[in-house]
Amino acid sequence: MKRNLVVIYILIMISLLQACSHPSNSEANLAENGTLDLTEWQHEDTAVELNGQWEFYWNQLLEPEDFNSNSSIEMTDYMYMPSNWYNYDFQEEPLPKDGYATYRLNVNLKEHHDILSLHLPNMFSNYKLWINRTLVAQSGIVGTSKQNTVPKKETKVVHFSPNGKNFTITLQISNYHDYAGGMWEPIVMGNQQIIQKNYLHSVILQSVLLGILLLSGLYHIGLSYFRKSESYFFYFGASCLAMATHYFLSGNILFTKIFPNINWELVMKMEYISLYINLPLLSMFLYRLFPQESSKLFTKFAIAISSLYTILTLVTNAKVYTHFLTLFHIPLFIGVIYALIVVVRVVLHRREGGIYALIGIFGLMTMIVVDMTRFLFNYNDLYLYPFGVFIFVICLSFSLSKRLSTSLDLSQELSIDLKYLNEQLEEKVEERTEQILQSNRKLEKLNSRLKNMALIDGLTQIPNRRQFDSLAVREFEKCRESNEPFSLIFIDIDNFKLYNDHYGHQRGDECLRNVADTLDQTASYFPDAFTARYGGEEFVCILPKYDQKQAIMIAEKMRHRVQRLQIPHAKSTGSTVVTVSLGLATVLPSEEMTLEACMNLADQALYDAKEKGKNQVIYYPQSIDQKEKDFPKQ
Repeated sequence: MKRNLVVIYILIMISLLQACSHPSNSEANLAENGTLDLTEWQHEDTAVELNGQWEFYWNQLLEPEDFNSNSSIEMTDYMYMPSNWYNYDFQEEPLPKDGYATYRLNVNLKEHHDILSLHLPNMFSNYKLWINRTLVAQSGIVGTSKQNTVPKKETKVVHFSPNGKNFTITLQISNYHDYAGGMWEPIVMGNQQIIQKNYLHSVILQSVLLGILLLSGLYHIGLSYFRKSESYFFYFGASCLAMATHYFLSGNILFTKIFPNINWELVMKMEYISLYINLPLLSMFLYRLFPQESSKLFTKFAIAISSLYTILTLVTNAKVYTHFLTLFHIPLFIGVIYALIVVVRVVLHRREGGIYALIGIFGLMTMIVVDMTRFLFNYNDLYLYPFGVFIFVICLSFSLSKRLSTSLDLSQELSIDLKYLNEQLEEKVEERTEQILQSNRKLEKLNSRLKNMALIDGLTQIPNRRQFDSLAVREFEKCRESNEPFSLIFIDIDNFKLYNDHYGHQRGDECLRNVADTLDQTASYFPDAFTARYGGEEFVCILPKYDQKQAIMIAEKMRHRVQRLQIPHAKSTGSTVVTVSLGLATVLPSEEMTLEACMNLADQALYDAKEKGKNQVIYYPQSIDQKEKDFPKQ
């Protein structure tokens, strides 16, 4: 058994190392104002993600010739890529999810390159890409309406010659079929050897994992045909095939490479349904394999929720059912927790193969949690779900093999006395296990309550002053060590005392919660941004590694979004709705410029914002002697 555990441990380590071996991209390689400076890029060793501010032309399908022949083209704005355009506010309103746009990026290189390569991710839901005036890639058909567009789901690697030290990328994207249009994953550029090697590496790895899932699924389904009384073989085999189907339709999307002309809507439905049916299949597998430790009620719940999502996917189009994918992570995560509880009970009851099942479920749960976090925070560099599935399948195969091997060696006759003793022993173990589980639940609830009381504001449910004090010191010190800017925003609700006096404290508490939620959601769009309640109607936001221009943009977004809540304020001296004033300070941390000095600057800026009429952003540069400026209202 120890030898088998060592084998599983080695497989897990190989999976994690493979998952984490991807090219990195430093913050210095970010495009600014439509230009990406790669003069310091070491192209021989690494690939680079083409992230940053691209030129953005909304509701315009422009080709390279249009920019040379038409000087009257008006750029909408600069948009940070990768992102979907629905997250972009145009004239204080988000753009629609449907539409079309052109993106443009100028790239400056240190030296001339004969051949460079691009790894193009799946874009929503079709695109055309030019290098200078040469069309190098197209997926689907780009158009200006649903009738003249054709969506397609695929990834590509293209090679091109930049013909100099500078080249321009022109990208058209349209979307009338998926949930929202744009590009959610970055375009990666490198020399031909690196891009081709990384792409081939990922395709081979995906193919190996697919082969393992397919072979395991077919093997166990075949085994179930000859051992009909042990139906868990069938459910496990069907689950492996469902996971293989889902993986076949994701990642490098090998399915569309084999069937390039297949209907896009069919591919999307197959991808989603193959994910949904995994929940009831695994629930049935656990219920049949460990009936005493499993819950029949949860199995019925899994079947019901999966059926609901499957029917929803079948009868609606992608713009509807893709919207509910995030919600499905909740029952999926509950299912993994349930499976973990089941296998823990199995291990405690010393069932055959329990330890392998525990390792497999725990590995899958860990990878799902990481990927859920990646999905929610839009972090695209790491995708561990396939490796979690790989660990899960290998461990469960060991568990089933162990169970099958033991069952073949067991005697068919057991004495009545031995059976009675075993039953008594199992009852005692179950009682003791239940006591331990109840104690653990109580301790977990108590620990959770104590943590929330210490670090979370009870009224607004966002971090409190204590958590802010701790985090601000740590982040300020990091910026000082890396010689990077540190921005801090104080936010105060205008005329809040008058609001409380007029509407009452209950309405005042509701106002605080709404404003806090809006500020927290706005900050969540920006990496490392952190918002907390500072006290009363005052909030604070720290922005480590954000310069003054970026911080002003975030502060203005906060001000506009609070104003768009349209919370009535009859007693406000400057508006008919609830507004906020913001004081911003951006400093370069040093021995002289401390966190306390930075907070004093932000507090002074907030005071000036109040004095100058409220509902505005006032910001200070690093030196308090420099004159403050009012950021213009939009």
